[in-house]
Amino acid sequence: MAIKKVSRRSGRQPSLFSPPQLDVGRTVEVAIKSTIDRETIFTLADGTKIHAKVMAPSVSRSRDKYNPNGDPIYVIQAGLILKTVVPKRLKRKVKS
Repeated sequence: MAIKKVSRRSGRQPSLFSPPQLDVGRTVEVAIKSTIDRETIFTLADGTKIHAKVMAPSVSRSRDKYNPNGDPIYVIQAGLILKTVVPKRLKRKVKS
Protein backbone atom coordinates (compact mmCIF):
# COMPACT_ATOMS: atom_id res chain seq x y z
CA MET A 1 0.00 0.00 0.00
CA ALA A 2 1.46 3.37 -1.00
CA ILE A 3 0.79 6.37 1.20
CA LYS A 4 0.65 9.79 -0.35
CA LYS A 5 2.48 12.29 1.84
CA VAL A 6 0.75 15.63 2.35
CA SER A 7 2.20 18.61 4.15
CA ARG A 8 0.64 19.25 7.56
CA ARG A 9 0.50 22.93 6.68
CA SER A 10 -2.09 22.29 3.98
CA GLY A 11 -4.59 21.07 6.58
CA ARG A 12 -5.49 18.01 4.47
CA GLN A 13 -5.26 14.46 5.76
CA PRO A 14 -3.02 11.97 3.94
CA SER A 15 -4.91 9.79 1.47
CA LEU A 16 -4.37 6.06 1.20
CA PHE A 17 -4.16 4.16 -2.05
CA SER A 18 -6.07 0.89 -2.31
CA PRO A 19 -5.34 -1.42 -5.24
CA PRO A 20 -8.32 -2.52 -7.33
CA GLN A 21 -10.20 -5.48 -5.86
CA LEU A 22 -9.77 -8.84 -7.57
CA ASP A 23 -13.02 -10.43 -8.74
CA VAL A 24 -13.03 -13.79 -6.94
CA GLY A 25 -16.63 -14.67 -7.80
CA ARG A 26 -18.82 -16.41 -5.24
CA THR A 27 -17.10 -17.35 -2.01
CA VAL A 28 -17.73 -19.64 0.93
CA GLU A 29 -16.37 -18.93 4.40
CA VAL A 30 -13.91 -21.54 5.66
CA ALA A 31 -13.54 -21.98 9.41
CA ILE A 32 -10.04 -21.55 10.84
CA LYS A 33 -9.20 -24.85 12.53
CA SER A 34 -5.91 -23.82 14.12
CA THR A 35 -3.27 -21.11 14.00
CA ILE A 36 0.42 -20.88 14.82
CA ASP A 37 0.93 -17.66 16.71
CA ARG A 38 4.14 -16.10 15.40
CA GLU A 39 5.39 -12.63 14.74
CA THR A 40 7.90 -11.19 12.30
CA ILE A 41 10.56 -8.86 13.66
CA PHE A 42 12.09 -6.23 11.36
CA THR A 43 15.35 -4.65 12.55
CA LEU A 44 15.88 -1.32 10.84
CA ALA A 45 19.17 0.43 10.04
CA ASP A 46 18.47 3.05 12.75
CA GLY A 47 18.21 0.35 15.44
CA THR A 48 14.42 0.31 15.64
CA LYS A 49 12.71 -3.08 15.90
CA ILE A 50 9.20 -3.51 14.52
CA HIS A 51 7.26 -6.57 15.69
CA ALA A 52 4.43 -7.43 13.27
CA LYS A 53 1.73 -10.03 13.84
CA VAL A 54 -1.06 -10.92 11.40
CA MET A 55 -4.59 -11.32 12.75
CA ALA A 56 -6.98 -13.08 10.35
CA PRO A 57 -10.51 -13.26 11.72
CA SER A 58 -12.04 -14.52 8.48
CA VAL A 59 -11.01 -16.68 5.49
CA SER A 60 -13.14 -17.36 2.41
CA ARG A 61 -12.54 -19.61 -0.62
CA SER A 62 -13.67 -18.80 -4.13
CA ARG A 63 -16.17 -21.21 -5.64
CA ASP A 64 -15.58 -19.89 -9.15
CA LYS A 65 -12.00 -18.67 -9.56
CA TYR A 66 -8.70 -20.56 -9.53
CA ASN A 67 -5.05 -19.58 -9.85
CA PRO A 68 -2.84 -20.88 -12.72
CA ASN A 69 -1.92 -23.96 -10.62
CA GLY A 70 -5.59 -24.95 -10.31
CA ASP A 71 -5.83 -23.97 -6.63
CA PRO A 72 -8.91 -22.04 -5.50
CA ILE A 73 -8.33 -18.39 -4.63
CA TYR A 74 -8.57 -17.60 -0.93
CA VAL A 75 -9.61 -14.23 0.49
CA ILE A 76 -8.22 -13.38 3.91
CA GLN A 77 -9.64 -10.52 5.93
CA ALA A 78 -6.55 -9.58 7.90
CA GLY A 79 -5.03 -6.85 9.99
CA LEU A 80 -1.62 -6.19 11.48
CA ILE A 81 -0.75 -5.64 15.10
CA LEU A 82 2.46 -3.62 15.32
CA LYS A 83 4.76 -2.97 18.26
CA THR A 84 7.88 -0.82 18.00
CA VAL A 85 11.01 -0.83 20.12
CA VAL A 86 12.74 2.48 19.39
CA PRO A 87 16.24 3.47 20.56
CA LYS A 88 16.27 6.25 23.18
CA ARG A 89 18.24 8.54 20.88
CA LEU A 90 15.30 8.64 18.43
CA LYS A 91 12.61 9.39 21.01
CA ARG A 92 11.11 12.79 21.74
CA LYS A 93 9.87 13.92 25.12
CA VAL A 94 6.08 13.91 25.31
CA LYS A 95 4.28 16.86 26.91
CA SER A 96 2.05 15.75 29.76
